[in-house]
Amino acid sequence: MQPVCDVRSARSKGLCFHPVQPWIASSLISGQVVIFNYETSSLVGQFASPAGKPVRAIDFHPVDALRLMATGGDDGLVIVRDSMTYVEKHVFMHCDFVRTVQFHAALPWLLSCADDMGSHIWDWRTGAFLVRVTGPTHYVMCARFHPNPNVNLFVWGSLDKTVRLTDFEELRRRAESGKFDNVLAGWDCSNGQPICQAPDEVCTAVRVFQGHTHGVNSVAFHPYASQIVSGSDDKTVRIWQYELAGMPECVAVFPIHSANVSAALFHPLRPAIISAAEDCRLLISDQTFGQHRVLVEFGIAGSRMWTLATHPSGRLLAAGHDKGFSLFTLDASVRCLSHCSSFDSDVCVPARRFGTSVKCVQAALRAPTDHQYSVEQQTPV
Repeated sequence: MQPVCDVRSARSKGLCFHPVQPWIASSLISGQVVIFNYETSSLVGQFASPAGKPVRAIDFHPVDALRLMATGGDDGLVIVRDSMTYVEKHVFMHCDFVRTVQFHAALPWLLSCADDMGSHIWDWRTGAFLVRVTGPTHYVMCARFHPNPNVNLFVWGSLDKTVRLTDFEELRRRAESGKFDNVLAGWDCSNGQPICQAPDEVCTAVRVFQGHTHGVNSVAFHPYASQIVSGSDDKTVRIWQYELAGMPECVAVFPIHSANVSAALFHPLRPAIISAAEDCRLLISDQTFGQHRVLVEFGIAGSRMWTLATHPSGRLLAAGHDKGFSLFTLDASVRCLSHCSSFDSDVCVPARRFGTSVKCVQAALRAPTDHQYSVEQQTPV
């Protein structure tokens, strides 16, 4: 498996494809966000976090016409911006490092999670803080809405070893009926208390999945089945089912990595999982008759893998690592297709599809500042 495009930068902690444009955004440990055109191999734009601290989370709104993107980072800020001009529209706040952000596809909501052991839902239209959901006893590393906007669920994973499934039907009902009166004005980080009274119980815990022996770093829903995939510091990927009564909650365990699993998701085109880990490997795996097998493997020596993203079409996969990010094409077969005639992780040979050398993109990304790797080495993962 070889990438069709390989972009060198500081460590990539978050990736997101634009829903319409041939763009991918990468949030970097150096405090920058870069937007890259993967059809022309050119830099679209970039900006830095207000305090220059690492940016760990990024998301484009799935509706292109809204022109919205969100970021979250080590300054505790969740910032909603215009995706064309990068002008700030709203700034929300957690009390610790923000790990993931995600727009809801139909509601004017933004979901975020952080090391303050909570998941927050914000209204990006009004700037209101809707609810803080708690339960984990350690950092919350990942939170995701269900991909079907009519399903009122989100899933989150924590370093307390749990995967939690939460129902927000009551929150949605109140918000859509205009009867949601007890909206939070904010969160006081000095004492960990809401500034005004929290709403009634508007989010309900559905399941708490237990089985990982170390912290959970990544969770994701299956696009249509009632399943969740999780990746953990116990070096495994697990699949959980949450609707079939009488069936085991954990339906598959993949002990396929030799280090912490940073990211895991379902393959969008075939019954398989994609995982990335600190063992410097990206794997595509499946399970047949209870036996797991690795179908595809990619790695860059000495470059730990941190994040994964798939294009809405399901045809593109991006993997963020210590040296930047790599872009692949996906198909429904067991192979991950590539249009690259050859690839060298140090030289960055240009791919056939693209008009310019990726090595030129590397220089462009480093142009504003040349200290990405020094910052990267001094910043905790």
